[in-house]
Amino acid sequence: CFMLSGCLFTKYVYVEGQWPEIKVPDRPVVPEDPPELTAREQIIVGYVEVLEFRIIAYNRAASRHNTRHGYIDPEGENDVGEEGETAPP
Repeated sequence: CFMLSGCLFTKYVYVEGQWPEIKVPDRPVVPEDPPELTAREQIIVGYVEVLEFRIIAYNRAASRHNTRHGYIDPEGENDVGEEGETAPP
């Protein structure tokens, strides 16, 4: 009975984890005078543009989240990693 009371009256604290930033992939080099794109290639180009936009939007949200929870120094002097350690370069 006493063992269960410890579980009932324990206050649990949820710690937000660090959100990783995603690198936007480099676009391939396109020749100066590219050939006409097929319908399929135009769909892929549209998908890539949307994906790049979403990655950039996520990275902005991740930066705000990490700053709010202390993983990034707001002044940008140093990045703080898990357990309060300085993040590797």
